[in-house]
Formats: sequence, C-alpha cells, structure tokens
Amino acid sequence: PALPGTLLCIALIAVSALSVPRAFAPKQDYAGARDYIMQHATNTDAVLIAGVAAITYKRYYNVEWAVTETVEELDAARTGSRRTWFLYTMPLHMESAFPGLWARLQDEFTVVHRFHGTLGDGTIFVAMSEKPPSSRH
Repeated sequence: PALPGTLLCIALIAVSALSVPRAFAPKQDYAGARDYIMQHATNTDAVLIAGVAAITYKRYYNVEWAVTETVEELDAARTGSRRTWFLYTMPLHMESAFPGLWARLQDEFTVVHRFHGTLGDGTIFVAMSEKPPSSRH
C-alpha cells in the first residue's frame, strides 16, 4: 500500500531535481554581453551603457564605457564614432526612466544580440547603430 505514495514522492523529487541547474544559471548574462562587445567592437566604435546595466558594468566589471542617460549625452558620445554599441537591460525601466533616450534607441538602433538570464525582464540587449547622431533635438 505504501508503494504508490513512495513512487509519487520519487517522481516529485526527480522533477524537482530537473530545475536545479536553472537555479544556478546566471540571473543576467552581463559577462556574455561584455565578451560579445570585446569581440565585435573596434577602437573606432563607441560603447555606451545606461540604467541598471550601467550600474552593474561600472561597479562589478570596471568597464570604460560611457554612461549615457540623455539624448544629448548619446549624441555627444556618438560623434566621431564609426559605429555605436548600446547595452541595456530591463526595457520597461529604460522607457520610464529615460524616455527621450529610449525613443532615440528605438528609432536609430538595432538589437543585434540578446543575452538571456533567469531574471524576469533581465535580458541584456546589445544594440548597434552605424548612423551618425540624429540632428533633431
């Protein structure tokens, strides 16, 4: 009589064990996005960050990328660059905290890679533009 209950418990433990590797996966793949930029950006490209991504990259990865939170900062950083790379995460936060910058990113940049993690809305987006800065302000 205890066999069905024992088998059910074993099945539940097995199913639960399948989720363990995901629990230890990166919550956000900042290192993957950084490595992608290191492989693809040249010394004539600008690499920019904003929002939560800027805090993390500056505090934990010590990158030399420019923190950009306004359209004016974006345009200034792009001047003289062949291409501009922009890394960000949490699009809802970006849109609400930096609406002008977010609009410009949507108009002039293309997302070229996404680095998924296990944190909801925590994908690291790598966007790139080969256009010169927009002349509209």
